[in-house]
Amino acid sequence: RGGVVAVQTLAHSSAMRGFVTSGLCVLLAATPLLASGSSAGRRVNDLHVVASCGGCDFIMTTDGNLVRSDPQVTCQPTYCTETLKLSNLGLTSLSADVFSNMTNLVSLDLSNNKLATLTAGVFDTLSSLQALSLKNNVLTTLTAGVFDNLSSLEMLFLGNNQLPSLPGGIFDFDKKLKWLDLNNNLIDTLPLGVFDLLVSLERLDLPNNKLTNLPPGFFDKVSSLHYLWLYGNPFTCQITIPGYVEYHVDSSYYSLPLCGGPEDIWGPLVW
Repeated sequence: RGGVVAVQTLAHSSAMRGFVTSGLCVLLAATPLLASGSSAGRRVNDLHVVASCGGCDFIMTTDGNLVRSDPQVTCQPTYCTETLKLSNLGLTSLSADVFSNMTNLVSLDLSNNKLATLTAGVFDTLSSLQALSLKNNVLTTLTAGVFDNLSSLEMLFLGNNQLPSLPGGIFDFDKKLKWLDLNNNLIDTLPLGVFDLLVSLERLDLPNNKLTNLPPGFFDKVSSLHYLWLYGNPFTCQITIPGYVEYHVDSSYYSLPLCGGPEDIWGPLVW
């Protein structure tokens, strides 16, 4: 299926740099509040300002909901209006309009919080967003259509959550997505065709879920796929799961899945 593209190429794209470069966003981690009047960590009517960006205050309410001081105001262009890091804050929910008018945002990091669901419409105005990290939360479901307006998205990280399944059509929004990370969830089945419209997808991470079987030709329409990670799933190997070996993935970037059952054949490679 064409030449193998190194994962490092994706990791060093302009959007990804916001996740791996420290000190470039105005951010207060989950630490004690700073003195009143400081740019982050101050109190506004007993609410915690956890980040300030381009004149916009991001506020965490006492129940962990992230809101913005005035969602109708357009944040002034700065680095953090393109790359915004809101990780490790203990957030439990996101107000539907918290990212309103942030049309220049390219990279958004919401990892390492306590988000269990995503409010419908929360990402609707982020038409320039290229990278979104929601890893290391407690997501148990994905709201239908929550990603539909992310027309520029190239990287979506949903690993280390508690997703038992994926809604049909949840990824139909995007023709540009290159990297989709769903590792370390509880996914036991995948809707037929759930990845079919991801025509640019190069890397799909599905290790350490609960998958036991996949139908023949499941990935056939994902024509750009170079990296498929399936290890750590308890595949039932009474019959061969066909098609995986067609990807010709370089072994240095790939770990082969093993059979998880029946008990008498546990352990060998799936094919």
